[in-house]
Amino acid sequence: MEEKPDILKASLIAGAVAGVLSGLPLIGFVNVCFCLWIILGGILSSYILTSGYPHPVKSGDHAISGLLTGVFAAIISTIIEIPFMAVSAKFMERVFESIFRDYGEGIPPALQEALSHKGFTLALIPFYVAGLVITMVIYGIFGAIGGLIGGAIFKKQTPPSVPQQ
Repeated sequence: MEEKPDILKASLIAGAVAGVLSGLPLIGFVNVCFCLWIILGGILSSYILTSGYPHPVKSGDHAISGLLTGVFAAIISTIIEIPFMAVSAKFMERVFESIFRDYGEGIPPALQEALSHKGFTLALIPFYVAGLVITMVIYGIFGAIGGLIGGAIFKKQTPPSVPQQ
């Protein structure tokens, strides 16, 4: 029985790379360009998939590998982004204070509580979860696209069959 390509290994490696690059504050901004890190992660997963497997890999396997790469990247980038968001809570509090001081009567008490350092992360957990789910879907789609692109780039040709006489 012919062995199958290791889709999970390729997806984990490429997802880790794409997730870290997507989660870092300034470097992650590149994802604004059509989720570029995620597409490149899908291409990387296809490269890893084909380089460790001697036979041609099916396009569906490339797409699945890219999809999983996007899902893993979403999880990793969210984990990386949460501490940066928590650290920026004080900055956000100052921004809101400035806005409400200039244009309103002050920060409403509920918003003050949400922006306090401890309340900021706890109050926004449902938003983190919703953001993670949305990000997993979007990154999965773009990862699958990257996997298909990578499959086309790194496609191994099947050796011509020799007719038997």
